[in-house]
Amino acid sequence: VAFPGTMDLDIQNCMPNIVRHMIRCLDIGPDQKECYKPELEMLDEICKDRDGFLRNKLQMSKGQGKTAMHKVLSGGAPPDSAKDEQVWKNLVKLSRFIRWFACSVFPIDWQTRLKESQSSSHNLHNRIVAHFWQIGEGLVLKHWCEFLLQQPALKHISKCFDSYRLD
Repeated sequence: VAFPGTMDLDIQNCMPNIVRHMIRCLDIGPDQKECYKPELEMLDEICKDRDGFLRNKLQMSKGQGKTAMHKVLSGGAPPDSAKDEQVWKNLVKLSRFIRWFACSVFPIDWQTRLKESQSSSHNLHNRIVAHFWQIGEGLVLKHWCEFLLQQPALKHISKCFDSYRLD
């Protein structure tokens, strides 16, 4: 909390949790669930206990692990010192699954951007993934705000990135 008398509402582990929720809401079907079972299990593990995943699987501190994990989930490469370790290879597979899923949700957007783009398709995947989870984040924040505005004791709401500050 930044100031006395205030409270922060924050989406913890924002990107993985929102992506997992959207995958569940959009229901990928039994064949895809079976095909991508290891990736979906890893996503569940990250969502249920991110700090434990960072500490025990990635063997990194929370600060270093969050940065490295989000880099890989966003399409980047694992750290050079760990890129051959199986857990990092699996994280890359999870990232690939998330990109595939987001592009399958927005096939027309994907095809249109691909035709118009001079950049690599890898960057297009990442832009569509960002669009995908930011839609989910926006919906969460919209519903939070609607709820908060109905609270009579609330004096002030400040929107702060993926959170609200209340007093």
